Amino acid sequence: MMDALLFKHAPYRTEGALGYLLRLAESNRLVIKDLANVGLTFDTQWLDAHGLMPMKELDPGLWEWISRIARLRKNHPRLWNARRGRFCPHCLVEDDSWRACWELTFYDACHEHQVWMVDACSSCTKPLSWKRTELLRCDCGSDLRCEVAREAPAEVCALSKALHQKLHEREDELVPSWLGPMTLEQLHRLIRFVGIRLDPNTAARSITVANLSDLQRSWPISSYAASILANWPQAFGECFTRLNGKPPRRQGLPKTFKRAYVYLYAVIKDDVFDPLRQAFEGWFVENWTGAVGKRNRWLSEKLLDYIRWRPGPVVAKKLGISLNRLKQLVEENVIQGYKLIAPQSLRVYLVIAKEEVDRIDVSLLNEVTLKDVSRMLGLGKIRTRELLMHLFPIAPRAPSVPGQAGWRIRRVDVENYVERRAITRVVALPEEHQVSLAHILQFWAWRHMEVIDLIRDVMASKGPELVGALESVPGVAGWLFEIKAVKAWVTNHTPERATYLSIPAFATLMGVTERVGYWLARNEFVKLTRQISQRGGCGAQIHRDDARRFNERYVFSADIAAQLNVTPQRMKVVLADEGFYPVSGINNELEKCGKTFYAKTPRLMDFLSRIKVVLPQRNI
Repeated sequence: MMDALLFKHAPYRTEGALGYLLRLAESNRLVIKDLANVGLTFDTQWLDAHGLMPMKELDPGLWEWISRIARLRKNHPRLWNARRGRFCPHCLVEDDSWRACWELTFYDACHEHQVWMVDACSSCTKPLSWKRTELLRCDCGSDLRCEVAREAPAEVCALSKALHQKLHEREDELVPSWLGPMTLEQLHRLIRFVGIRLDPNTAARSITVANLSDLQRSWPISSYAASILANWPQAFGECFTRLNGKPPRRQGLPKTFKRAYVYLYAVIKDDVFDPLRQAFEGWFVENWTGAVGKRNRWLSEKLLDYIRWRPGPVVAKKLGISLNRLKQLVEENVIQGYKLIAPQSLRVYLVIAKEEVDRIDVSLLNEVTLKDVSRMLGLGKIRTRELLMHLFPIAPRAPSVPGQAGWRIRRVDVENYVERRAITRVVALPEEHQVSLAHILQFWAWRHMEVIDLIRDVMASKGPELVGALESVPGVAGWLFEIKAVKAWVTNHTPERATYLSIPAFATLMGVTERVGYWLARNEFVKLTRQISQRGGCGAQIHRDDARRFNERYVFSADIAAQLNVTPQRMKVVLADEGFYPVSGINNELEKCGKTFYAKTPRLMDFLSRIKVVLPQRNI
């Protein structure tokens, strides 16, 4: 059928898809539906294939225009008014083509002639249909160029101009200026948001409004949006003032502003909409009379520094005290605040006025909890409890809000210990000859009094010198010492303690795992000494002389294999061929050791000497 078209003419550079198809159908005595039935589509490939486009080299601008319109129609169908035609009579008199911008939703006024668009025939009062047979006439025969247009507000015409510029991708200056980076689709979403969500009469409705092709449905939305954008940002803030109103009970942000608040932060999340969020937060700081909790993930955290009413957790963090301590201060009238009850959940929120927070002397309230001390010093909770009274002798203990006894420790006292590491260099990993206090606490089996004395001596510059601090370990636990210096301090501080080793320390010295160390102790290959601690417990340790005796009597197959560059399993086979068998496997009643070792008999030592094996020397 397309080959049978008598008249084939190309689209104009400003012509819309439906306007062009109606013009093409009219010239061939057809209607748009006839063209649709044969698969006609408004795109460059189809039009070019049927001889309706000039060569691309002759008119590249037209090709680009058709491609852009086709792409927008495919990707963003909501942009287009496909049900009813609308036009400007003055434009039709000047040029009898149908403009592409007229087919856009919310293009409700002609930006060139400052008049409202027309979408119905004044003679028959029927909507202008795309099914009509003539481009410039209604089905009743009335000439559309004779229609009378009414003057439109300048604000609406300015919005229509912005839509026209976005459609044609022009760089003309827009008001407000932040509309410049927006695409046509983003501007369309902005109109929907402002014109529907911020209107108190429509804020509760869905963002989708039916039949926007009807000018009577679209012009209230576009007019409201245009008035807001024309008086930016004052009018934008006034919208939230009207939505806020004066509710009898304080509600949250989403319920107060209905869907506008959620849509602003959760739906239109593109960066180009940041000016809207910034304008809302500016209004929020000046006008919001309630409080905002830290659970609000949308508002900027910096915003909480400017709002008048601060939530209790935010104030407590700023003052460096617990929330329970803050509640107690409110009850004692030290800080003026009030309780806010949510109408739905009946949850009670504590809010404090900003001027009250600024008035309080923070240093007087600067207390930390036992949990905070543990975190700041890098110590475990149990260890912190053991050291607390010795490191902070003036810390009082008084009932907290729930009635339980809680510690009140001055932050400045804790920071004295924390700042001690600030004068040393921070390292990522310790050297081989260095050890951290965290490692000592975990592996060296010290009593808490020894830990206390070490910390006190370091603070008084009497103990081993600090050589640095571990970056990954906070507080005093990250202190770094020379191993020799710490051992010398222990020897001078408690000589009897320097002669004993814990089982994990013994295993480390022997180059085996803790499991093997405990196996050797259970099966009496190394002698254990039982010691009663000051806290009433009983601990088993290994005398250094007993550790030396074990090292003199036995050798691990892994030590021999490392010298010959073979595996321990292969070394076991070689020794078995020479008649040497491991001590760990002689008695079948023993549990599995996990490490093979042999007795240092004269014959074994002679054999190792002949194969030139030098056993490692251990400093025990």
